[in-house]
Amino acid sequence: MDVGKTVGIDYEVRKLSGWLLAFAVAEYASGREVRLDRACGKFPFKFVEVVAIPVKGEGGAPDYIKYEEICSCFTNDDFLRILKQSGIQAREVGIMFSTKVEGFPPFESIDRYEAMGRALVARCAKSEIVTVPEFL
Repeated sequence: MDVGKTVGIDYEVRKLSGWLLAFAVAEYASGREVRLDRACGKFPFKFVEVVAIPVKGEGGAPDYIKYEEICSCFTNDDFLRILKQSGIQAREVGIMFSTKVEGFPPFESIDRYEAMGRALVARCAKSEIVTVPEFL
């Protein structure tokens, strides 16, 4: 599988910093489309390159999505710290997001993440470039 290739979703998820990855997943969970590839290089984080992999459930329907780590340069602790300080509950984030290979919750339980997705969208919509201090 090629790094940076769109896999089963409507936007590219490539070279995203930790909170941008969370934003992309939250956007996907809330049913919106977004392309982050144009802006992702403007953030002073070390990047983790990931690919999204749809995991099929019974009958061929998507059951969950996992993220496969391609290179580990943004640690899970950094990731969770930024998300927690953005107002996201770290315990839930630890289940949902990781720079390691982990499962995404079943679609039936995705509703509880919609508010988080909307909040991140609202904060990012203020400017094309969101500065790091807004999230730290």
